[in-house]
Amino acid sequence: MVAKVTSLFSDIKNDVMKLYNAIIDAITTVVPWAWKEIKTSFGAIVNAIPSLFKNPQSAIQVIGTAIARISTAVVAVMDAKNKVEKANFLTSENRPYWFDIENEMTNIWDEVLDIVQSIGDTLVSLENNEEDDDLAIRFTGVNLVSEVLWFRPS
Repeated sequence: MVAKVTSLFSDIKNDVMKLYNAIIDAITTVVPWAWKEIKTSFGAIVNAIPSLFKNPQSAIQVIGTAIARISTAVVAVMDAKNKVEKANFLTSENRPYWFDIENEMTNIWDEVLDIVQSIGDTLVSLENNEEDDDLAIRFTGVNLVSEVLWFRPS
């Protein structure tokens, strides 16, 4: 049960951090870099147009490089958008199992109640001096050999 609770909270944390990191990466790294690349490239294109008739080879080379840089920036922004969409569990059709947290917590609570009931039954059995295989089976869910559990030398 402890492993189930730990796993639930770990899964929630991992999914939330994945979304957070995708958004932060896009906002702080990709978008500013892409904006700078696009702005610089448009400036290079505008500056190359007047020299298109004087030195066409150089102007076309500058324009081609600028277009390639714009293309790379747009692809980077689209990749960042796709990463955010992939990490976004809020609108996805395949929501994580833990998205229905009420159901998950109900299942965990039911397990806790079963454990408490099992411990209570065992304590009552011990109080009544029941020393049979059923006691071990009820408490552990495993058929233990009663000679090992209740070994008493003769």
